[in-house]
Amino acid sequence: KWYYYNPRMRISTALSATTSALFLSLDQTECLNILLVKSSAFTARKNHRAVSNNAFRSKLLKTNNIVQIFSGIGNNNDNNSDDNVLLESLKKRANELQIQNEALLQRWKDAKCTSKARIVIDDWVRRISLGKWPYVAIGSAGGSLYLADCNTCEIVAQVKNIHIPAGGDDEAISYLHGVYDGGGTLAIAMTGTRVASAGREGGAKIFNIVTPNNEEENTNNKNTAKKNLVPVGELTTLKGALVTSLFMDNEEQLWVGCYDGNLHVFDLDSISIIKNTTMRLEAGVLCVDVNNDIGLAVCGMTNGSVKMFSMDGAVLALWKPFSSSTFVRSVKIVGGPDDNSWCVVAGSGDGQIMARQLLLDSAGMIESVPFDNQRSTVDFAPQHGGSIVSFATRRGGLLISAAQDGTIRVWDCWAASRNTNSNYSGFEVKPKLLYNFVGYKVWLGSVCSDGSYLLSDGSDNAIIVHDFSVPVNYD
Repeated sequence: KWYYYNPRMRISTALSATTSALFLSLDQTECLNILLVKSSAFTARKNHRAVSNNAFRSKLLKTNNIVQIFSGIGNNNDNNSDDNVLLESLKKRANELQIQNEALLQRWKDAKCTSKARIVIDDWVRRISLGKWPYVAIGSAGGSLYLADCNTCEIVAQVKNIHIPAGGDDEAISYLHGVYDGGGTLAIAMTGTRVASAGREGGAKIFNIVTPNNEEENTNNKNTAKKNLVPVGELTTLKGALVTSLFMDNEEQLWVGCYDGNLHVFDLDSISIIKNTTMRLEAGVLCVDVNNDIGLAVCGMTNGSVKMFSMDGAVLALWKPFSSSTFVRSVKIVGGPDDNSWCVVAGSGDGQIMARQLLLDSAGMIESVPFDNQRSTVDFAPQHGGSIVSFATRRGGLLISAAQDGTIRVWDCWAASRNTNSNYSGFEVKPKLLYNFVGYKVWLGSVCSDGSYLLSDGSDNAIIVHDFSVPVNYD
C-alpha cells in the first residue's frame, strides 16, 4: 500500500494499492523528502540499516521532483477523489515547507536571530552535543554529565563525577586545549537516546536516556518530564586509550578517535556494544566527522594530515591541507546548494581553515578517488586568531567555525561555478565570511546546530543559543 507518514503525528494513512510505502518527512527546517522502500523492509527491524544504506542514500527526491511522484497517486482506475484531495494538500504543504526553508536559510545569512543564555549549570561548561531538539548533552570541567532541555531551560538529568577533573596525557591535552586547559570532559556525542562521554582517564562511557516509569512526554506541557541517564557501560576494548573525539552517526554507530592513532567504530544498535572495526592511522587522531549520506568518514591528525575512509573502512585519500607545521584540530564534511556539491574542511591549530571539493558517483556516494582535481585547495580568509576548536554546518552550504580567539564565524562556502568542464557539480568552494559572534572566552570548545538553532559553550557555566527559527524585525 501507499502510506502517508507524518513523523510529527506518528500516523500512517493508506492511500491506494501498491507494493511500496511512501514516507513524507515533514520538517520545518528541510524540504519535503521522498523515500520509496518495500513494505517488508518497512516492518523488518533487521533491514533498517540496509534501507538506510541503499534506498535513503540513493538520494531523496527533492521538491522539484515531487509533482512527478505525486502524479502517480490517485491516477489508478478507481480515480479516488479522496486521493486527489490529499494529493493537492501534500503539494500545497510541500510548497509551504520550501518557502519556509528558504526564509530560514536567508535569516541565517542575514544574522537575523535572537541570542540568549538558555542553560546554566553549577559547573563550567566544557563540551556540548545537540541531540534531537530541544535536548543537549553537557560535559563539565568537574567531569560531570548533564542533559538539558533548551525549551524549558531546565536540567532534566545529571550524573556527577563520571570523569576525573584534571590530569591525563599532557601532550594530548596541549593539542586539544593549548595553554587554555579548563579541565574536565574531553569529548561528548549525543544522538536521540544515547550519550557518549570521554574523559582524561581514558576510554569512553555510554549512557541511555530514559524517561522514568516509562511515561510518555507530553509535548504540550511546558513542564518537561525528568530523564534518567542510565549507564550502559564503558568501552573496555579501548584499554584506557585517551579519546580525543566522538561522533555518533545516523546508523547507530559510534566513531571514536584516539590519541594513540586508532579510529574505532562501535555498533550501538544492539543489546551489547560491539566493536565493528579499527583503523590504524599514521599519527594521533584529534577530530572525526562522518556523513552517511555520501558514505564518507574523515579524521584530522597531529601530523597535520586528514585521512579519509569509506564507511566500510577502506582508505580513500590522505590530504595535507596546511603548508605550515601545524596540526588538524577540526574537520567537517560540508554540503552545498545541490546534492552533488560537497567538500571537506580542515581547521588548524593556528587558526587556518582549508577546504577541498569532493567527487560523488552517479548514486550520490563518494568516489574511490574522492577529490575533484579540477578544483584546488581553497583557504578561508580572514584567518582566525586561535586554534579552530569546532565546526558545525547548516543545510544550504553554510559552515560555522569556533576558535580560541573567542569568535564564532558563519561562512557561506559556495558560489556558482565558472568551470564548465566539471561534470560533477555546478558549484565550487568559494568561501565568504558573513558575520561573527564575539565575546566568547578562550575555553570555547563546542558549536553545534540543528538548522534552526546554533548552540555553543565558551561562556563560563552557560550555553548560548542563537535562535533563527522565528523571524526577527530589527527595523
